[in-house]
Amino acid sequence: MKALVLYYSGSGNTKYLAENAQKALTSKHWDAETFHLRDFNKNTYPFNPDLIILGVPVHYWDIPNSAKELIRKLPEYSGTSAFVFSSFGKCVCNSVPFSLAKELIEKGCNILGGAQIVSPHAAKVDGNERLGDLEIEYGKGQPDDPTLEKFISVVRVIAEKVETNNTVHIELEELKKLHTRGVIASIMNKFSSNRDRMWFLPHIEYIRTKCEKCYKCVKSCDDNAITYTSSKEIAINKKRCNKCYKCTDVCPSGALTTNWNKVIFWTRASHLLARNPSTKFVA
Repeated sequence: MKALVLYYSGSGNTKYLAENAQKALTSKHWDAETFHLRDFNKNTYPFNPDLIILGVPVHYWDIPNSAKELIRKLPEYSGTSAFVFSSFGKCVCNSVPFSLAKELIEKGCNILGGAQIVSPHAAKVDGNERLGDLEIEYGKGQPDDPTLEKFISVVRVIAEKVETNNTVHIELEELKKLHTRGVIASIMNKFSSNRDRMWFLPHIEYIRTKCEKCYKCVKSCDDNAITYTSSKEIAINKKRCNKCYKCTDVCPSGALTTNWNKVIFWTRASHLLARNPSTKFVA
C-alpha cells in the first residue's frame, strides 16, 4: 500500500506531526513518502497513492495562503482516501480541517477523517523564544506523548480502513466539530478575509546594515515576496507578504525583524476569542 504524506510548515510543528504520521504508516509496512508541499512534484511521485495525509498550520484562522495555492496545484486523485489535520497554538481558528477536506474533495479524494492538534504557538516574545515554548495556554509541551499516541493510533485506524476497503467517507459537517471559534470569531470570519485579519499584524522590517547577503530569506519565502535588487539589497513586497515571519527565523544576522510586541498583543487578543481550544479527532 502506498501513502503520500503532504504538509506545510514554517515553525516545524506540522512537519513533526507529518513525520509521526509517516512512522505510523511504515510500522504497518506501508510505503509512505513525506513531502513539504513546496517540494512535491507529481513527476517525482508519479504514483496514485492509496492514502493521502495532508496537514497545515492555522494561519490567521485559515489555511496559509501559500499552502492553499500549492494544494490547488496538486494533481487529481480520483477516489483516493484522505485524512487531514491542522496544528495550531490554541488561538482562535477557522475549521481548517474542514477547509482542507473541501480542497481535497475538489481533487477527487474521499475524506475518512481529520484532526486538530495543539502545538506551540510560533509568535516570539521579544523576538526570541516562541510564546508556545513558554506558556501552557499557548501550547507549551504539546503535542504530549498521549496526544501523539492518539494521533498515531488514528492514522493506523485510517490505514486499516483503506487496507480492508472500508472507506465510507465521513460527512463534512463532522469536521466542523473540530473548530474553536466563538460567536465573535464566527462573525469576523464571515465578514473578513484572511488578508483583512492579517492587516492587524506588523510588516517585516529590513535593517540594511545588518544584512550579510546570504539570501536565506529569499529562499524561505513561498510567496515570492522577498527579492534582491541589482545592488544585491533585499526588497520586500508588502502586498505579497503573508506575514508568516519565517524569514525572520532563517536570517542569521537579525537583518529581518518585526514589532514582536505588537504580534504578541494581537496573539493574546485573538486567544480571548477562542472557545474550547483543544486537540480533537474525527475519524
